[in-house]
Amino acid sequence: MRFFLFTLTAFYFLLNACSEPNDGNSTSENQQPVEDTVKAALIDTLAFKIDRQWTQEGPNFHIVPIGQRDTVKYIELDGKLQRISSIFITDSVLTWLVFHIVDDELKLVRFREGREMPERTVKEAFSYLENGKIFFAKERSKPLEPGEPLAAFRFLPFVNNVRTPAEMQAEYAPYWEITKKAVEQDRASRK
Repeated sequence: MRFFLFTLTAFYFLLNACSEPNDGNSTSENQQPVEDTVKAALIDTLAFKIDRQWTQEGPNFHIVPIGQRDTVKYIELDGKLQRISSIFITDSVLTWLVFHIVDDELKLVRFREGREMPERTVKEAFSYLENGKIFFAKERSKPLEPGEPLAAFRFLPFVNNVRTPAEMQAEYAPYWEITKKAVEQDRASRK
């Protein structure tokens, strides 16, 4: 019963988030197929379930350092890889990605990036995938004032499909390849 109520609540909030006014550069809610919105809500529900199970039951997680400052942390639930979190740090950019995997298929990519130069900005983008292809995306971004924390974007509404799926994938794909390779090597070393 709780799962049904959560799913219904997640669907309600997703529809409300999708109905935020757009700035003219993005696809309107009327142009977004309803089935894509529903599929995205179901993926959000699966991701929430993975995250909740991880925090409540204690994960089988592993931390893999990459270089001096970058790290990958992944969890396995029921013997399957389900969530990977990667952090990449340079002198002026912090990039944090979370990949949710269901039945060995990448379903959701959460991309966050905070930049210090050339100007201070922060953005967050969600890419929803089916059969390896992005079918829905939403994002938000904000220029930051001096002293304003990176978390300032959290109160902004999401805008749907501002960029093409190819642009979204080009942004996270290099990180996904590095992350996937690190996890595969670590898992192989544990056998």
